[in-house]
Amino acid sequence: WWLTMLVSFLWVSVFSWVIVVIVHRWSVATAMSSSAFGVTFVALGGQIPDVIQSATVASRGHGSMALSNALGSQTLNICIGLGLPWFLASVISAKDVVLTNAKDVLVSGAIMFVLLLIFTVATLGDVVVNRRPKVQIAKTLGRVFFFLYIGSIA
Repeated sequence: WWLTMLVSFLWVSVFSWVIVVIVHRWSVATAMSSSAFGVTFVALGGQIPDVIQSATVASRGHGSMALSNALGSQTLNICIGLGLPWFLASVISAKDVVLTNAKDVLVSGAIMFVLLLIFTVATLGDVVVNRRPKVQIAKTLGRVFFFLYIGSIA
């Protein structure tokens, strides 16, 4: 099964590279920055399978598993989805990978950090204040998170 896992990571890396090339061409054609294009369209498209998985698991009453899927997939995306292509690019070309729009990436990272902080305070704060044994995300809090997401990509 190790071979299957390695080949699947290879395919993910190859398709990530293809998406980067396509997004770059689209951003040049539309005069939109590559970073903004990636944050809005590529990130949205890449998260659709995770949303379906988390929604399915949550609807079956396994909220912790849905939350773990959402957070774990982001960790995997950052470590493998960025790390492996950058590592391969630096090994093949013997040059460091340079971020051309570092300011855009920094702003996106800051927005994600603030959203993660809001999520943590909203969920764990509710547990501490109301002395609940488990995190409960009500419909209202779910709507707040959804609108925060919409606001972050706007």
